[in-house]
Amino acid sequence: MVVWKRSIRFGYTLAWSLFVLVLRLLVFVPLVIWLTVVLARRVPNPFLTLVVIGFAYGVMLAIGHQKLWVAAWDGNSPSLGGNLEGVLVPGLEAVVFRTSAFFSSLMTGTLVGAVVGLVAWAIERAAVMTRRARKLHP
Repeated sequence: MVVWKRSIRFGYTLAWSLFVLVLRLLVFVPLVIWLTVVLARRVPNPFLTLVVIGFAYGVMLAIGHQKLWVAAWDGNSPSLGGNLEGVLVPGLEAVVFRTSAFFSSLMTGTLVGAVVGLVAWAIERAAVMTRRARKLHP
């Protein structure tokens, strides 16, 4: 009986570990691809380019969240609680939550693009400084 419990626990842990690995890949691989492409293409303004890419990512993220809203909440959409419970009509509560989720996704995407853009800018500046140093001191 103890062996059976351990095997279930191991299977659960393995499945969870694989799930976390897939989530990390979905989060970080696109960012690395953005960074690699922008640096390889040597775009004139990597920061602005990646902020725009991040905004586009945020739009897709927002649309995805809206499309999967019912599935994510399993039919039990969030509602206001505490002092605000029952103040708004449930339909209006849904509009408030969905609107805030939409703009939150836009901001998240844009800020992710800005952070990756700062990394790209720093890498590009370091490369420029290195090239200048090599020209001055061959």
